[in-house]
Amino acid sequence: IYDEYGPTETTVGACISMVDPRLKFTLGKIYNNYKAYVLDTNLIPLPIGAIGELYVGGLGLARGYLNQPELTLDKFIANPFQTAKERELGKNKRLYKTGDMVRWLADGNIEYIGRNDFQVKINGQRIELGEIEAACISHPAVKEAVILLHEGSEGAKYLFAYLVEENKITVGEAADSFCRQ
Repeated sequence: IYDEYGPTETTVGACISMVDPRLKFTLGKIYNNYKAYVLDTNLIPLPIGAIGELYVGGLGLARGYLNQPELTLDKFIANPFQTAKERELGKNKRLYKTGDMVRWLADGNIEYIGRNDFQVKINGQRIELGEIEAACISHPAVKEAVILLHEGSEGAKYLFAYLVEENKITVGEAADSFCRQ
């Protein structure tokens, strides 16, 4: 069994690993038409074993987000590691800032550590917890909101909303209001 890692912004697959239950699970190794960089907050490459954010560049990289120029500027950056040859060929110009915290392993595989934001995945869907919190707070009866991901013992994932009321609100009213958003 093979597992393929890749955010949508990299046309889905960027790394591949063979899954072996006897070995540590990793994101795998980067495909030949991509480049991967594990960088610190100053965009300095980190050595094997050091945890940093994964940046991906290469042929399958998206141009950005449709009608979202601010998000595109935030997530897609000029590649400071583009070689002269790549520049001449017009390749590997930009990098995608994945938000995934990783580290290089000595064998060239990339180990996933976690996220550097409040994005979670449930059933393959990206969910921004902050967006749900903002929707909750927009209700006149809600003063504060926190959304947390909990994983059940059977592996199922659940979102829990913790609300501080401004005015009295029932669970049914809250669900009706928030589900419409």
